[in-house]
Amino acid sequence: MKYNIIVSLFVFLFLACNPDFNTNQKDIKYHSSKKGLKSNKKRIKSNKKGLSPKTEINQKNQEVANQNQEVANQNQEVANQNQEVVDQNQEVVDQNQEVADQNQEVADQNQEVADQNQRKKNMLLNDLRNLIEKANADKEKYEKRLKEEPTDQYGIWAFKRLRWHEEPRETVSDNSERSKAYRKLTYGILNDMDTSELKKFSEIIILANEVEGIFNTSSALGGNIDYVIIHLYPKKDNLDKLGISDLENLKDLFEKLLSTKAIVSKMLKQLLLDYQDNKNSIQTDTTKLKLHVEEIIKQIEENQEEAEKLKSDILSIKNF
Repeated sequence: MKYNIIVSLFVFLFLACNPDFNTNQKDIKYHSSKKGLKSNKKRIKSNKKGLSPKTEINQKNQEVANQNQEVANQNQEVANQNQEVVDQNQEVVDQNQEVADQNQEVADQNQEVADQNQRKKNMLLNDLRNLIEKANADKEKYEKRLKEEPTDQYGIWAFKRLRWHEEPRETVSDNSERSKAYRKLTYGILNDMDTSELKKFSEIIILANEVEGIFNTSSALGGNIDYVIIHLYPKKDNLDKLGISDLENLKDLFEKLLSTKAIVSKMLKQLLLDYQDNKNSIQTDTTKLKLHVEEIIKQIEENQEEAEKLKSDILSIKNF
């Protein structure tokens, strides 16, 4: 009991000495809160001071990023320029390819023209060589006729009526070289007649008294043709040295030359047929026969003059 009184007294005295206990408690709490705030403010300030280096880093990073973006933009611009150059180069390549294609097309066209010209030339060569071969074969026929000539010379008594004007003035029927050559050329013009027709033809021109006129013009024509054949035949394999123009010209001239002989041969054969049919009374009237034969001689002379000119033109083609 005594003990409890003492404790109570002690508490009372303690409280009496501290009248603002609650207030102090509040103050303690308040001051403690203020101290806490001050501490937070310090931390905030400390945080603010801590953000500055980070911001600077971010700014630097942003600056680096901007620089990198600028470099990237420059690189993209360079890439675009390079692409433009590539496109231009491709355009040049395409243009060059187009030119190459055009050149190839021209080359193909030129090759086609060359092939056509070659085919044309080959055709001309074949035609001309065949023409020369045929003419030479025909020449060999009347050469053979002379070689196989019988003693009566196929009954052509007209040969005995012709005599050379130059010494020794032998007749065409003699065996001198010029007489045999004359007969050969005459046989050439009369090549379409058989032996019986040759004899009858001789009789007709004797009756017309135009042996010299018929045979001289005919042998002269045959001589021009013979000369050209002898000129061309050994050269037929060299004709490819000539151009197309020369080949065309030569073929045309030679065909015309051979046609003069064909025309005259046909006229003389027709004379024989007309006489047999007594056309225009040429068989029964010698005067009419003579006039008819004279007209034929004029036509032979025209063909002979044409043959002379054609021969000259043919011989003017050289380089083969």
